[in-house]
Amino acid sequence: MRRNNEEAKRRSAPRISGQVRFSSGRLEGTGYIHTISLSGARIATSAVVPQSGTVVSLFFCIVEKGEMLEVTGEVVEQFPDGFSARFTRLDTPIQDLLFAAAQFAAGVSEKDESS
Repeated sequence: MRRNNEEAKRRSAPRISGQVRFSSGRLEGTGYIHTISLSGARIATSAVVPQSGTVVSLFFCIVEKGEMLEVTGEVVEQFPDGFSARFTRLDTPIQDLLFAAAQFAAGVSEKDESS
């Protein structure tokens, strides 16, 4: 019974859009969430990519509410088309939202779970 309640809670959690804005000092850019988890995200962007070790602020939109969510991370890897950041501080509400976003990105939906 507890598992069903947890699954229902995840399905009803707000979703995070695929678009992201990031900043670090004077460096700012936009991109798209390539992958996301509770530990971090890979961001695809055509903007200048922050250097490894740089602390970045990532801004995601909560789709249903139209509110921006800010997450702090550290760039751990650079790619020609983006970067990966490890989240450094997450409070419980943000963890819940990121969990829901990761599940959504992985293709978990009500339809998938009811099959």
